[in-house]
Amino acid sequence: MAKILEDDIIDLRHDDFIDDEPKITRKVSIDTSSEKPKVSVTSNAPSKTQQKQGKPAEHIVIKIPKIPVKYVERGFYWIVIIILLFLLFKQPVTDFFSSSKIVLEEEIANAEENLENEPAAPSSNTTVPTPPKTETKTVPKTTTISTAKCSGGITLNLQDSGIRSEAILGRDDAKKISAVTFIINNQESEVFHPDAKLYIYDASTKSDFKDFVRGNYQLDLGIPACTEKTVTIEKISPKIFANLDEDKTVLIKLYNDDTDIFVTSDQVDVDLS
Repeated sequence: MAKILEDDIIDLRHDDFIDDEPKITRKVSIDTSSEKPKVSVTSNAPSKTQQKQGKPAEHIVIKIPKIPVKYVERGFYWIVIIILLFLLFKQPVTDFFSSSKIVLEEEIANAEENLENEPAAPSSNTTVPTPPKTETKTVPKTTTISTAKCSGGITLNLQDSGIRSEAILGRDDAKKISAVTFIINNQESEVFHPDAKLYIYDASTKSDFKDFVRGNYQLDLGIPACTEKTVTIEKISPKIFANLDEDKTVLIKLYNDDTDIFVTSDQVDVDLS
C-alpha cells in the first residue's frame, strides 16, 4: 500500500495575482509495499505538450516599472516652460503678420481709391486751361498802424530804483546785481519790436570788457503804438561785482529788432557799497 510520507501544497502564485486565481499544486508520495520503494509526484500544472499546442495561459502579468517622483516633477516643469515659450513667441509673430496684412490692405485700398478719383486724361483735341500763377508773399512781423496821434519817438527810462543788488553770503568784498528794470515808451504810430542790451562796468573795467553784453530783452509781439512797457532783465551773467568802492555804470542800449538800428540809450551810476 502506498504510504504518503509528505503531502505539501506548494503555492506558486505571484504576490501580485488576484486572490481567486487557481493554484498550481504538487503532491509527492512514496510506495513502500515492495522491496524497492517507489516515489511518485503528481501536479496539476499543464504539461509541455499542452504548452506547445498553444494552450493559453490563464493570466498574463505585465509589470510597469516605477518612475521616480523627481523625474515626474521635472517633466511637468519642462512641459509648463515649453507652453509658456510657445505662447510668448507665437503672439508677437501673429501680431506682426496681422499688422503687415492690415497695412498692405490699406495701401491697396488707397491705391484703388486714388485710381478712381484720378481724372481721366484729356484727349488730344481738348484744350487744357492754364491755371493762373499765384504769388507767394512773405508775411513780415505784425506792424499795426494806429490812428491815434502820438508825440513821436521812442524813449528809454532807467532809474536807480530799478537796480536790484544783493549781498553774497560769506563775502564782504563783492555783491551781485540780480535784476535791472526800466521803461520803454513807444510814441510812434506803429508797433515797435525792441532789442534791449545790458552793459555793466566800472572805472577799473578794461575797455574790451565794457562792450560785453550781460543780458538782453526782446519782445516778438512788440510794443503797441502810443504805449509804454515796463521791462525787467533778470538773466544777468556775470552778475557778481567786486571793487565796491567804485560806482557801477548800468547802461541800456535799445535797438529796433526788425532793422538792428540803434534807437536810444540810458544809463545810471550805482553805488553797491
